[in-house]
Formats: sequence, C-alpha cells, structure tokens
Amino acid sequence: MPQPVFPAFLVCNSPYQGYRFTPQVAVINTQTEQVRYFPNILRQTGGNFTTIAWHPGYPNSVAVSSGANISAWELNLAADSATYLAKGWYPTAWSPDSKTLILSAESFREWITPPFSIEAMTFDSQMHVASQTILTNYAYGFPFIGFIKTSG
Repeated sequence: MPQPVFPAFLVCNSPYQGYRFTPQVAVINTQTEQVRYFPNILRQTGGNFTTIAWHPGYPNSVAVSSGANISAWELNLAADSATYLAKGWYPTAWSPDSKTLILSAESFREWITPPFSIEAMTFDSQMHVASQTILTNYAYGFPFIGFIKTSG
C-alpha cells in the first residue's frame, strides 16, 4: 500500500492561450522532492482543479473541483481513483470531524452573479454520501476562513 502523501502538495495543469502542455495530475513530496503522477485521476476528472480541500485525518484523500463546467470529486490518491460527487459545486473545507464537506456554488467569475448556494455533504464510514443539506441559497459571498471549536 502506498505511503501517505504528506508533507506534499497537489499540482495539475491545464491549457493556457494555446501553449503546448502535457496534461498531468501529481503530488510533490516537499521533503523528498519525489513526484507521484496520477494518470487515472487525470483521465477521470480531466485535471484543471479550481479548488482543493484536503481531508483531515485522511492523507490520501482530497476533494477537488475541476473543469470549465465545474464538477466536484473526491480523490483517492492511494488508489489513483476519483469519485464523482456533484456538478456545479466547489469543495471549500472538511469539518474538523472529517465527516462533512462544505461546498459552495460561488465561482468568483465576473459573468456569474449572486446569490449562491452553500451545501453540507455528509459521508458515512465507507465514504458514501449519507446526506446533503443546503445551508443557504442566498449567499452573496463565502469568504471561508475555517472552523471554530466551541465548548459544549
């Protein structure tokens, strides 16, 4: 079984103004400088990630959005596989208990205007979507910084 990818960062590339490029999705280990490529994830998602949310406690799991017609995916880096989650959503962050993924329909593109939706997607122990809850359909921005823990 492959070792966890941390400390590392996920990289991908996409076309830009007609320049030649070789599509790729990879993780670069910042300690060893080793590059690990993910051809199956590239084939499944098309790469071109616009948002990335690492999954706390799961070093080989990351939620991403990809493509011009945005799609949300859950990547399994250990297996070089991707699971489609939803169309039109940007993964923003995982809850501290690692069970719920917060997604936003906000795109920050000039031609798309508010209001936007924000959703909570909760997963079961097998990483299947257990529930989806719309938190709001009337967001005019979502400058998410992080979660805060309160007593109780």
